[in-house]
Amino acid sequence: MESVAAFLGSAPPDKWRQSHRTDAEYRLIEMSDRLLQLALVHAHQLQADADTQVTVFRVVNKEGECDQIAYLNAQLKEQARTIVESQHEFKQADKQLKLAIIAELLSEVS
Repeated sequence: MESVAAFLGSAPPDKWRQSHRTDAEYRLIEMSDRLLQLALVHAHQLQADADTQVTVFRVVNKEGECDQIAYLNAQLKEQARTIVESQHEFKQADKQLKLAIIAELLSEVS
């Protein structure tokens, strides 16, 4: 247990200050959240066909948070790529505008 605490706090537990404890708690929460997301992806991947990629999008905004699960097979990927490539404005947009477009699209499915 002490080695886990040392890993999370980036210092031996007997030399911890309050900031080490806070950092360790934050890292533990973050790692826990990542493991839950991986478990969610894994559970859905087990239900999907072998040639299907499962992707989870977590949308967090002022209304709260919501996970969206996409099952992407070769046909859907190709259809999506065709739509994106046909949108000249999207291809020419800067990163912030592209992210805004993606956020708006995700809000459409929520």
